[in-house]
Amino acid sequence: MLTEQLLHFIWQAGYYNKAELATLDGQPVEIMHSGRYNRNSGPDFLQARIKIGSTLFAGAVEMHLRTSHWRQHKHSADAAYNNVVLHVVWAHDGFDLPHVPVLELQPRVAASLLHYYRQLMESNLFIPCAHLVHAVPPLVWESWKERLLTERLVQKTTHIQQLLAATQNDWEQVCWQLVARYAGGTVNKEAFEEIAGMVLGADAADRIIINAIIPLLFAYAQATSNEAQKEKVLQWLQAITAEQNSIVEGFKRLGVSATTAFDTQALLQLKPAYCDVRRCLECAVGYRLLKQAQVQDPQ
Repeated sequence: MLTEQLLHFIWQAGYYNKAELATLDGQPVEIMHSGRYNRNSGPDFLQARIKIGSTLFAGAVEMHLRTSHWRQHKHSADAAYNNVVLHVVWAHDGFDLPHVPVLELQPRVAASLLHYYRQLMESNLFIPCAHLVHAVPPLVWESWKERLLTERLVQKTTHIQQLLAATQNDWEQVCWQLVARYAGGTVNKEAFEEIAGMVLGADAADRIIINAIIPLLFAYAQATSNEAQKEKVLQWLQAITAEQNSIVEGFKRLGVSATTAFDTQALLQLKPAYCDVRRCLECAVGYRLLKQAQVQDPQ
């Protein structure tokens, strides 16, 4: 189940045995800087600094599962790959590149890391790492939840921007639309008047604040470039009681703390955006667990 994404992760995180690195033709290799991950077209890592033999090279690193994939992808005919100083592969399959040194990683990666990654990808549990998630330190969870929450609010901001575009930038109108949606009403004048006269229960009020007011305030802070206001929005969520739903309860059963709306909104982002689609390599929790697997079986 090895993928190029996992190979990128291994290279970027340095989860391979670096002792006596050498190219396929026996030249010693020292990784001074593995490079900047490139999510666009072109080589996988840019601005790397690699010492090969006695020469320090600055350039790009291209990665493949097999050496022959260089030819399959026609990189030799693509000028974007002229600056590649090292071709890193999982396994050498006999294809030689006379002008680009090749480094093979397969013998240098812990078997436990590959085994654990396979378990994550094949898991049918509530979340892929359900059996080990309790071992992740609270500090990892705290920083990851903040990133998840910010990601969720940015996504909601995109929706709010679409509503603003449809209402000629009428913030008040958009506010009422959001409140009506989460109060369970329709969007019209009578509904607005009805909502204004409602005496909401605590759960309903929290639902409106979390899903309508907070995202609107965050969107307004972003529109006005008010970073301090964004921080206040996150703090306000920490003062609201945790939501109760099946996703939150599922995480709680696994020992994941969820005491405020800050926590629950982060978890509601994590489950569908990362766990369900197996984005474990992009998840701080998955990253931590894979690191632990690598440490347990050093090469």
